[in-house]
Amino acid sequence: MYHKKARLTLKLVAGDTTTHTAGTKIAPGDILVTVPKATIREFNLAKILTTTPPKALSMLTVHEGDFVEAGVVFARKKGLLRRKLVKTSAAGVFRILDEKKALVGFEKKKERNDIVAWFHGTVVEVTDEHIIFELTGQTLSGTSGKGHPVSGKLIVLTDTVDALTLPSELEERILALKIARAEIIAKADTLGVGAIIAEEVHEPTITLPFMQIADIESLRPYHDKTVIVYGDEKQLLIVDSPNKHK
Repeated sequence: MYHKKARLTLKLVAGDTTTHTAGTKIAPGDILVTVPKATIREFNLAKILTTTPPKALSMLTVHEGDFVEAGVVFARKKGLLRRKLVKTSAAGVFRILDEKKALVGFEKKKERNDIVAWFHGTVVEVTDEHIIFELTGQTLSGTSGKGHPVSGKLIVLTDTVDALTLPSELEERILALKIARAEIIAKADTLGVGAIIAEEVHEPTITLPFMQIADIESLRPYHDKTVIVYGDEKQLLIVDSPNKHK
C-alpha cells in the first residue's frame, strides 16, 4: 500500500464565502465555507394598500410565524367597487418587521448548512467558483461516477443483499456493494446513505452521489474506514489506513 497526494475540489455557489487562502492548513471541524444566511423580502403594506399602518395590519390574512406558499393572498383591502389583494411572490415565513410603518416580510431560510471540513489537508487554490484542497491518502479510480464530494465510514457488503436484507444503520455511511439495484438505492436513500459505490448501478436517475468500480472486493480492507467519494472525478480517497488481513 502506498499513499500519495490527492486533490479535492469543492464547488461554490453564488453567495458562498470563505476566509481561507492558499497555504492554509485544514483540520476536521474547520468551517470551509459559510453559506448565505436567511433572507427576507420586505413589503410596505401601508403604501401598497394606500392606508394607515394600523389599518394595513388589520387587513392581514396571515399571522406572525405562519409559513406562506408562493402566490397566496396575505392581505386584503375591501372596497365599494373592488377588492385589492396582496399576494406573495415566493414562499417564506411571515414576519412583522415594523408595526409603526406596517413593514412586513417573508423570511426564506438558508437552504444549506455551512460546509465543515471532514479531512486533514491544505488549501491549494481559492476562486469564486471553487476551493481546491490537497489531501494525503490512497486513491482508487472508478469507471464512472457523479456527485459532489461526500465523506463517511465505508461499509462493504460483499454478500448479495436486497432491500429487505440491507442493514438499517447506514446514516451518513458510504455503501459499497456489488450490484446497486433501484430498490436498494431507494432504500439506502431513505436510510441516510451518503454515497454508493458498486460494480453495477441499475438506476439511471440515481440522485445519490455514486461511483462505479471494477472490483468491489478491492474495498474489503477499507471496511469501516473513513473515505471520501467524489463522483464527478470518479475517485475514492482512502483517508484512514486499511485493515490488516489476518
